[in-house]
Amino acid sequence: MQPSMKRKIGILLHGIATTFYMLAILMGLMIFLEWMKALEILFYISDKTIAYGGAREVVLTGLVFAVIGRIINGISKKVYPRLHGGPWSINYDR
Repeated sequence: MQPSMKRKIGILLHGIATTFYMLAILMGLMIFLEWMKALEILFYISDKTIAYGGAREVVLTGLVFAVIGRIINGISKKVYPRLHGGPWSINYDR
């Protein structure tokens, strides 16, 4: 594979990994909203497993997004290692 193609694939994979990291952070914010919803539902339903079910799903989804982002970021490091050398390393080889 040519270096220019490796660079493009590495940058694309790095962007996809960054997107998954952002989704994981947003799921972290959703945990608070699901927790507040569970507190409202507990007024009507006394079963905590039903009330906090949404919060568990959000936590698991956030963890899955973080793991997928980590895996894709590792693949992008193997494809184009110069991408992860520092803040200006993307343009280092130009």
